[in-house]
Amino acid sequence: MEAFVLSLGICCAVMSVIAIMYLGVCSALKNIWSAKRRYAMWIVLFIGFLTPFKPHFGDPVYSVPAVSSASGVPSDGISEAFSGDITYIALFAVWLAGFLSSIAYFSVKQYRFYRYAERFSLPCSRQVLMAARAVCRELGVKDIAVLVLPGLPSPMLTGFFASTVLLPRDDYGEEELRLILKHELVHFKRRDLFIKLLVLLCRSVHWFNPLMPVFEKAADKVCELSCDERVLLGEGSEEKKIYCKAIISAVSSENLSAFSHKPAVAGSFGNGKLDLRYRLQLIVSSSAKKKLGALCVFLSCVTLFSGAVFGVSGAPYETGRDYLEESTFTSEEILSESHKAMQDDSDYEHSQPRETSTTAVFDDDPDMPVENLTGYSDENYGGYHEGSFTDANDLEGLVEKTTFGGG
Repeated sequence: MEAFVLSLGICCAVMSVIAIMYLGVCSALKNIWSAKRRYAMWIVLFIGFLTPFKPHFGDPVYSVPAVSSASGVPSDGISEAFSGDITYIALFAVWLAGFLSSIAYFSVKQYRFYRYAERFSLPCSRQVLMAARAVCRELGVKDIAVLVLPGLPSPMLTGFFASTVLLPRDDYGEEELRLILKHELVHFKRRDLFIKLLVLLCRSVHWFNPLMPVFEKAADKVCELSCDERVLLGEGSEEKKIYCKAIISAVSSENLSAFSHKPAVAGSFGNGKLDLRYRLQLIVSSSAKKKLGALCVFLSCVTLFSGAVFGVSGAPYETGRDYLEESTFTSEEILSESHKAMQDDSDYEHSQPRETSTTAVFDDDPDMPVENLTGYSDENYGGYHEGSFTDANDLEGLVEKTTFGGG
């Protein structure tokens, strides 16, 4: 548990730094780097956020010890290790409560939208159905349901397994309708809803990270840009103009704040007014974008092997409890340590003024008080002189007599 909490914290910090650096790279190369590749790199980064235990060889270069001291047991004693256990248990409990609360919130949000769509959606016109079938054949995907949901802010794709395209109305122009349906079906073909679900899971795992919504919005924006690239592949300038007008129309009528049943996961056509100018510029631009494969490989390697640089170092014992369970001693070691301890006690007693000894009771004669422990031990155990043992064998004989009652 301690290793998980530390690894999750390190993963969150390291991946956040990498994601911030990636945002800077995307900002510098946004006019020449393909949106499809940028979107793929966001997927890699979110997978990195979800894997706190990354491959590494030996201890990381910069590591956080999994225990409070280098020896594996805290210097203040085993009790401190148990208190450390309680600390990490408390941290894990807080994280788990936040994680489950986030999952419950998004689940309820998605469920409410499904119920709303199921209740108020209407069948679409035959013209829309024919256009949808034509686009499905063009993209090579199976036929998909298309419904009209009045009041919907923008056309969107919803549903993970039984996917459905929802339209706010069905009186679009023929070419505009084709491009809108193609946009949503590209989302369907690329399984973008599952990618959005992955991002949502990542946000729930790192609910304590205030930068996660920023990363989510950036990835969602690039997702729509990459979808635009695919939709307009092979289209002419006239189709691009119609597509731009459709986006402007969707964004101008989009009012997500007034729509009280927003889904947690959906592929939206308008996607808000943020960076609308940049999106339209990319659509009308005729310059080819570069793939920059070497940069993609580099960023993937940085994400994958970040655990070799930053991580939790190995330790002999993670907690005091592990120390107690895993520590084993031979009988010779126990006898030797006991002999040393008793010899130290004997030296201390010789250095102190002699006092009347306390009364002791033995199993041989429970009613017999012994005023002089040395005399009783001389007679019965044959190795105890003035509070000490002559060798380890005498101590072993004492252990056997005391334990088993041997004579």
